[in-house]
Amino acid sequence: PDNCGAICDEFAARDSRITGIHQENAGLSAARNAGIDWVFANSDSRWITFVDSDDVLISTYLAHLYQYAQEQNADIVTTNGQTFADDAELEQAPSHVVSCQTLTGKEACISFYHGSGIIGVYAWGKLYRRDLFTDFRFPKGKTFEDEALVPKLLYSAKNIVALRSWLYGYRQRQGSIVHVPFSLQRFDHLEALDDCISFFEDQGEYEISKLIKKRKQKFQAKYMLMAHGAKLKNSMPDKYKMPLLKAFFITTGDTLQNGGFHFIKERVHNYLSRTQKS
Repeated sequence: PDNCGAICDEFAARDSRITGIHQENAGLSAARNAGIDWVFANSDSRWITFVDSDDVLISTYLAHLYQYAQEQNADIVTTNGQTFADDAELEQAPSHVVSCQTLTGKEACISFYHGSGIIGVYAWGKLYRRDLFTDFRFPKGKTFEDEALVPKLLYSAKNIVALRSWLYGYRQRQGSIVHVPFSLQRFDHLEALDDCISFFEDQGEYEISKLIKKRKQKFQAKYMLMAHGAKLKNSMPDKYKMPLLKAFFITTGDTLQNGGFHFIKERVHNYLSRTQKS
């Protein structure tokens, strides 16, 4: 509907380095996988990157990432994303890299699951050595596909360079899965986490697996309460159900640890009042 196919063909006609791939809309994962498959079949390039169709890049985005990939012999180079709303202008990004940090794949995974903010698991904002995708593709027909795959790519990398610079503009749309009323698609997130738990346990990485289980419990509790509020609790997968009170205290646990007792007391009172009315 946005005429993107014709736009791709127009750019391909202008520049021989660009190829348009046309297929029936099967979602983001299928589109990315088609691009990966095309690279392996037709290109001698050693690098892959992903740009969401409504995002923006600064003009030196790839130049910066490729420079550090070459200088640091990196398998993945990642940069920060600057989030902006549909109706807002992207702030001016710095024209240089402020600093960089080098990590192993295992260190990158631990850093993400610890919530350090150094590494994210979005597919965008990264330059990947193509060989990382030899045995990996995005899961088709699922949301939260990035969190199902990117941790495996990070772990498979020997050397990762994290740039502290805002080279990528991520458009935050109101219609995206995390900004719309609750739907059962949220449980694709827990499936992605389950898949990663299995992957890391197969590698003998039980420290990382434990961190993912902690992350999963937090989101499972959050989605349980959201499903209850949306009156979808009975439709959610049985394996992800948990007692409402347990879910409530998991989601408010961080607040309690930080001294928010009165805030939690008020939330409990409000929650019980709504539950009694329903």
